[in-house]
Amino acid sequence: LLKQNGTPATFFLLASRVDKYNARFYDDPLFSVGIHGWKHLRYDHSSRDYIAKELGRAVKCFHTHRLPVLWFRPPYGLIVPALPDIMEKLGLRGILWSL
Repeated sequence: LLKQNGTPATFFLLASRVDKYNARFYDDPLFSVGIHGWKHLRYDHSSRDYIAKELGRAVKCFHTHRLPVLWFRPPYGLIVPALPDIMEKLGLRGILWSL
């Protein structure tokens, strides 16, 4: 529907759900994508190593499926102290939402 109406959209994807079949849906100049983690877990209950591993896995998945790796929106909008450093090392820029 978005494509039919020429409406641009950005989708934040859980990398664990991206595969060769659905990745092609985002190959359109109207759409952009970002990482929303590997799974939708709360990082405030996770170690630094776990967060780094999960985001690294998500970045690798996006690269594998030729999806752009730039934006990251943390699950639940939670920014824990370790997150900015991990994001910087992976080349990710953060984004949240607003009302």
